[in-house]
Amino acid sequence: MQYDHAFNGLRYPDYPYDNADNQSGYIDPETTFADGTTIPINDQWNHWTVVVRGSIANVSLDGHKARPLSLNAACTGGIYLRVWNGTAYFRNIVISKP
Repeated sequence: MQYDHAFNGLRYPDYPYDNADNQSGYIDPETTFADGTTIPINDQWNHWTVVVRGSIANVSLDGHKARPLSLNAACTGGIYLRVWNGTAYFRNIVISKP
């Protein structure tokens, strides 16, 4: 999942096959959560929760659930954080295994 300020929404690229096409969800951002709340794309601190079970990642941002993210085998085994054309600060990252 990509928190994208330039596109004013969340995008769901298909890693490692991210080729910037509509089929991967890369071009078309989602601007609302499942409950209809607008996704807050801002310059504030945001709270993310990511729970991965099997091949599904359930993500919430500031208490609102985003759509589930299906993971393929190439995406397992690590955490990937990136920033394009900007600066991001991360704090209080906790990784645990139930």
